[in-house]
Amino acid sequence: MLRSLFSKFVLGYLLFGVIGFLAVMVFSNTFIWDNVVRTEATELYRQAAEISAQLSDSSGEAQTALAGRLGTLSRVLNERTLLMGADGRVLYDSVTIHTGRTIDAFDPLEWSAGYRLDHFYGTFPEEQLSVCLPVVSGPSRSGYLLVMKPAGALRSRFNEIVNGAYFVFFLVYGLSLLLLFLFRRIVTRPLHQITQGSERYARGELDTPIGLDRDDEMGRLAKTLDLMAQKVDELDASQHRFVANVSHDFRSPLTNISGFLEAMLDGTIPPEGHERYLRILKSETERLTGLTQNLLNLHAASDRTGYYLNVTVFDINAVIKAVCESFEGACEERRLSFDLTFDAKERPVSADLGKVQQVLYNLIDNAIKFSPQGETILIETYEEGEKVFVSVRDNGIGIPKESLPRIWERFYKTDASRGRDKKGSGLGLAIVKEIIDAHGEQIDCISTEGAGSKFTFTLPAGE
Repeated sequence: MLRSLFSKFVLGYLLFGVIGFLAVMVFSNTFIWDNVVRTEATELYRQAAEISAQLSDSSGEAQTALAGRLGTLSRVLNERTLLMGADGRVLYDSVTIHTGRTIDAFDPLEWSAGYRLDHFYGTFPEEQLSVCLPVVSGPSRSGYLLVMKPAGALRSRFNEIVNGAYFVFFLVYGLSLLLLFLFRRIVTRPLHQITQGSERYARGELDTPIGLDRDDEMGRLAKTLDLMAQKVDELDASQHRFVANVSHDFRSPLTNISGFLEAMLDGTIPPEGHERYLRILKSETERLTGLTQNLLNLHAASDRTGYYLNVTVFDINAVIKAVCESFEGACEERRLSFDLTFDAKERPVSADLGKVQQVLYNLIDNAIKFSPQGETILIETYEEGEKVFVSVRDNGIGIPKESLPRIWERFYKTDASRGRDKKGSGLGLAIVKEIIDAHGEQIDCISTEGAGSKFTFTLPAGE
């Protein structure tokens, strides 16, 4: 069973060769034979016209004298000639076989088509191509001149042309065979390589690229599939990291909750200590709730088809003040303060109020977590053109330079943050990035390790 593309092309090529050869035999043979006959008849007619003209110049000569002159001309032209009277008598035959013979069926009017290809009224055993012209000597017609060529000579010429046509056909057919193998090299073989690579990718073997280094459609297709496999591999690795990070972040609070509950139930923790550990259980429960909510928020931000913004115009300065007030307890505990620098008393923006509050909460929460005690957190707003810039700056531990490009990734936490922020999920900045991107705006981070970080994002200015 033919399954490969190349085998189908080979079969089609063979069928084309057979059909093409039969077509050449049937149609070209007829066309070439007719063309040879017409060409030779034209040449015979030209020769006959020359002989007839020279014979006609011999005014008044007897037929025997004309026959003598015709013999000389026949030897010069190397063609068989006959001079016949109107009564069908052969006055002269250049081969001298039929001289003096009478051909009763001879009729000059039968040459109205210009030439004949036959046995000349049964006179010759082989077919002859003949033309007939009248010879005029003096005031009357002296006879008829016939110039002949045997059909064997025509067939020899015909075979030469046909053999040349066959040679050209097989030459072209052979060259097209080279093109077929060139097609195999250029198209079929790379396509087979791409198919094998796609099958490997389908089996999950994503670490072996197709490796087709060509600057054409095949090469671009292979590179696209390699890139797709690379992205799938990265996505798979990201999914494994996601599961590992979520398991890690959920395991700690669940272990604490389970341990404390077992200790309270089996009496290890006495009743008078229950209140303290219940507060710890409540804190761990809130931590799980916050992590779950972050996951839901991130999923909603990633789902573009179901994510909508409730855009309104509000004062960003008032929102910043309200968010800062919600951190009053945490700031008093660590002796932190806020420095709010606004370029105007009111600064309206056009955005989703709830989402912007979440952005500010996450950025300020991070600034508090990573700021040493007694430091100041600077929050600034200002307008440039049609954009309002909001920045949150701390003087904390900063972010290593090599980690800056990855801080927006889900669940990514630098080594320093893992040591300092044991309760963090690594989702805060990912959520911030998704919300700002959903608004079509930009967010950037400038950080120096050991000196602090500054996060700046933009919002459309409101009227």
